[in-house]
Amino acid sequence: MFNRSAALRGLVLLAGASLFTTVTWAEGGIEVSASAGGVWYGAGVGTHPVVGAGAAFGLSDHFHLLTEFDYTPLGSGSVSGAGVSASGSASLFGFGGGVDYSFRDVETKVRPYFTGVVGLDHSSANFSTNSAATGPVSIAGSANSVYYGGGGGIRLFLGQKWGLKPEVRYQRSVDTGNGVLFTLGFFYHFGQ
Repeated sequence: MFNRSAALRGLVLLAGASLFTTVTWAEGGIEVSASAGGVWYGAGVGTHPVVGAGAAFGLSDHFHLLTEFDYTPLGSGSVSGAGVSASGSASLFGFGGGVDYSFRDVETKVRPYFTGVVGLDHSSANFSTNSAATGPVSIAGSANSVYYGGGGGIRLFLGQKWGLKPEVRYQRSVDTGNGVLFTLGFFYHFGQ
């Protein structure tokens, strides 16, 4: 049986370790970021909120190597009546990396960029019901899938080392389909 709590702790620790390891390289130029937004999966599935964090290591003035971690609650609900109750929820965690290319030099305050990513999605769902006839019944499941995508955004420097980063990305999960991810992030640069 899948232990959702243990998997969540493992993913959080992995993302934290990646972020900590990247931040210790601050002499090379590091960007850390946090973002929030949504992901649209198309008609019938709709839009879901997404939150994430990431880090990017400056390889040059234009190229950055990045890591990312995000969480998408896919929905939850419950119903009850006539002696029966049922509830369920589903969520998606993503952990990946890639590169981005900035089209402007580091001296400018507005830096458009293109990004390409690849990673692993972990989806989980659980359902439980309880009735006088059957008693409690629980079902849980999970799946992993590779994702890849590309898109772009703009780094808008509001200060010398920090600013906002709106981004739009097409993302394809091998098992679950296509999505359009749109986020607004806050970033901070170390080592510049």
